[in-house]
Amino acid sequence: MVTVLFWSGCSNSGNGSDEGFSAELGDFDGYANWELVDYTISEIPGLADAHAATGDAFSRRIYAADGAAPEDGEYPEGSILVKETFTWDEGTGEQVFADTGGLLAMVKRGGDFNTEHERWEWFMLDPSLDAIADRGAGLMDGMCNN
Repeated sequence: MVTVLFWSGCSNSGNGSDEGFSAELGDFDGYANWELVDYTISEIPGLADAHAATGDAFSRRIYAADGAAPEDGEYPEGSILVKETFTWDEGTGEQVFADTGGLLAMVKRGGDFNTEHERWEWFMLDPSLDAIADRGAGLMDGMCNN
């Protein structure tokens, strides 16, 4: 297993006028074919409270879009990372996303967006990728920024 990043929380509001790169729903299409940068199977500290994923049955997979690799310790503007939090249905073998935060993303907006937290925007996505459920710099009362 290779762990490239630690991802812990979420937020809702940009700062300033230069908002940088702004992701849209289509930017997340095909994320499961992106580079898999983390696959953790077991109880994940902090995951249960933030994402309603209790016990050791839940797994986390994090995918990085092309170009989402740190350069000199910083992700470039436009970097997109998507995180799945899920378990498997014992009867059908199908993937079951956590009730809250089962599919999340973080996008490096750049510009003057969320300058106190390295210009990241946080996303809660519908697991079917039919909608962005929520997004911003202060998502989940700022928990993602932590």
